[in-house]
Amino acid sequence: MAYLVRAGLVSSTPRRDWIDIAQSSGASFGQVKHVYANSAGTEFKEPGAYVNERVVAGLHFIDETRLVFMMGRNPYDNPLGTTAADAVAMDWFSYDITTGLMQNLSRSYPAVPPPATTFTSLGTLAPGGYFRSPGGDYSYLLRFGGLSASGGSSLPAGTPVANVLGLEHQSLGVFAATGDEFGATGVDNLVLPASECRAPVETAAAMRFVEGFGAQEGMLYFTAHVAGGNGSDEVVALNRDSPFVALQATSTALTGVHVRNVAVDPWSGKLAFSRSGTSDLGAANEHPYVVDLDAFLFERDLLPAWMVGGSPIGRVMDGSFQFIAPSGGTDEALAFAFGLAVTPQGGVAQTAPPAYYSLSAVSDPLAEPIPVVIPLIDTALLGADFRFYVLAAGPSTGL
Repeated sequence: MAYLVRAGLVSSTPRRDWIDIAQSSGASFGQVKHVYANSAGTEFKEPGAYVNERVVAGLHFIDETRLVFMMGRNPYDNPLGTTAADAVAMDWFSYDITTGLMQNLSRSYPAVPPPATTFTSLGTLAPGGYFRSPGGDYSYLLRFGGLSASGGSSLPAGTPVANVLGLEHQSLGVFAATGDEFGATGVDNLVLPASECRAPVETAAAMRFVEGFGAQEGMLYFTAHVAGGNGSDEVVALNRDSPFVALQATSTALTGVHVRNVAVDPWSGKLAFSRSGTSDLGAANEHPYVVDLDAFLFERDLLPAWMVGGSPIGRVMDGSFQFIAPSGGTDEALAFAFGLAVTPQGGVAQTAPPAYYSLSAVSDPLAEPIPVVIPLIDTALLGADFRFYVLAAGPSTGL
């Protein structure tokens, strides 16, 4: 087994984490190997940018003899990263416990190592964006920061990106799951403007990762801006067990729009999400959408007629998308809560009754299914500011 020992947690002492490896079979009980110790058993400082600080995150075995982990500058001691000197700076490493060989896998450093006291030229890997494939063959990390000077990207070196990098465990080869720094992929470079994500450790949350289940198990969905686009959020899909199968699931001509509430259909290849009509995150300028991945990424605005001046009106209650399984003679459906106004502060939907939307013809370009507002109660009794929270929905089993 492997575990971490923290050292230097006070602000005046450099942070240096130790990786300790111990036998758990009982054959060598009590014997611990320190990864950062020399033959005399005392600490040594590895060369380059990791001399003064050494924070380790994401430590795990990929087989019986090899570890992979992130290492670099404190990602959590100063999460805001308000200055270049404080900014998160990590790389992806492997360590062979039998040979003692350590490798930098993400290769985000320049050809000439920087001075020991600077981290400004290292890559930025978001610890919260780490995930593994269900089969254990691949690991993935979310990278946020400038492209490597030695990369083969179509964008200039140093361009801020938020790409997903993959690691194949057998060969320890690093590849791009999105973007083209390590080779062409099915999804362009992803960017996340600094105005929307001021700290690298916030990147994973800002991109809103959602993992599929049921019919879409193993698929990972998240939102991000695509480089060269018009500043709009798009939904990107990645197959965790087939890392070279990535696609952009949405496409919009609107400028500066935002995507929220990405929900995955467990019974078929559909996604639901809400999309704004402008860059204003707190306005009533949003519609619910469905993308059918089984029908050539057919995308439908569920409320196309609800427009004012060419812009959508209304707002989806956060977290209210619930797919309903087909049952008996009833087709698959989507339930959600939708309002025509928002609170003055916070952008929460107001006067938002539940709606029921049959998905029987959602992928038919000629059909225009109409959402049905469910009259569960007399909403007139609730006043002008009621909100329904759709936490779960499903077919009745008693009828």
